[in-house]
Parts: sequence; structure tokens; C-alpha cells
Amino acid sequence: GTRAVCAGTCIEYDVRYGYCIEYLTPTVPSTYYGICKHQLQSIGEKYADKMGFDFAWGRIFQPYGPYEYPARLVPSVIRSLLNDEPARCTHGNQVRDFLYVADVADAFVALLDSEVTGIVNIGSGEPVSIKELVMQIAHLLGKEDDILFGALPARENEPPFIVADTGRLKKEVQWHQRYPLEKGIMETVSWWKKMGIQE
Repeated sequence: GTRAVCAGTCIEYDVRYGYCIEYLTPTVPSTYYGICKHQLQSIGEKYADKMGFDFAWGRIFQPYGPYEYPARLVPSVIRSLLNDEPARCTHGNQVRDFLYVADVADAFVALLDSEVTGIVNIGSGEPVSIKELVMQIAHLLGKEDDILFGALPARENEPPFIVADTGRLKKEVQWHQRYPLEKGIMETVSWWKKMGIQE
């Protein structure tokens, strides 16, 4: 092979900086998952340089969509509301960078087909609060009154803001998002409805 493209994670960054820019935001992961991903990126880059092949590393931000683990934010809210149960959430003021899973996959295909090397953020580049995301789901299902913000405690030391700079992805890879948040949420809700979760 002449090119390798691997998937990393936004939590390789020091997320206390909030706005994450490749080769500018420090990489100081605070979880074992982030540490392992970052070490693999470092080893992969060195190995590629030694063996003479291209190496690109896509750092994924907040993916969502069909087949997501049910306890995660988006499916947990959808499942609760489809089951006519209140959706219990934290305060919802955390700001994140959400990207529909089909766009995540499409971005990786574009990265693979390009000649871009090194780290590339895979995200929307758009700051969205968890509250805004949850209320989009609730509005789509007509269940705005069934959202309980503040019913769950926020994680200790949870970063208030994690968003990607997507300059490399858009300008160098020349990739553009196909699923804005509203469309991605509609697709995800539709998928869970087809799963018959409300029964």
C-alpha cells in the first residue's frame, strides 16, 4: 500500500482549550482512550515516514446516527420520548461539534481519496449546545414538555466547549457536510422509529 488513513478522536486534544486546531491545540488527552489513540497516531506517523507511505489521521468529534449505543445522548433522548417517558438530561449548556455518521464516513472517504497527510479534524465546525440538540429531537417528536434539563448531574470537570476547526477538511480535502443537524436528527429519529422502539 501507498497510503493509510486512520480514525482518531477529538479527546486526543487538551479539550480545556475548547476550539481545536490541528498542530496548534496541544495534544494532552485526559482519558485512557484518548491517550491510546494519540500514541497510535504518533507511532503510525513515524512508521509511515520510515516505510515511505502517506499517513493521514482523522480526529472525529461528536458523531451520532443509526446503530449508536443506546445509552449515548442522542439515542437515549429519542428512545425515552418514543416510549412516552421523560428524557432526563444534564443542564444542557455544554457546547459540542455534532456530525451525522454518514458525513463522518463520507469525510473519511474524501480524506482517503485526497493526497492530504497528517491530522485532519472530522467535524462540522459548528458549535451546538446539547440543549439545542435535545430540543430539536423533542420538537420533531412534538414532546418539548417531556425534556427534563438538570435531572442528571453533569460530569465533574466536563469541558464546556469542544468544537473543531475544519479548515483543513474543507479547504485541503475539499469535503463539505451533506447532513446539517436538522436533517441528521430527522434521519436518526426515523431509524429508531423503524426499529419499533416505541412498542
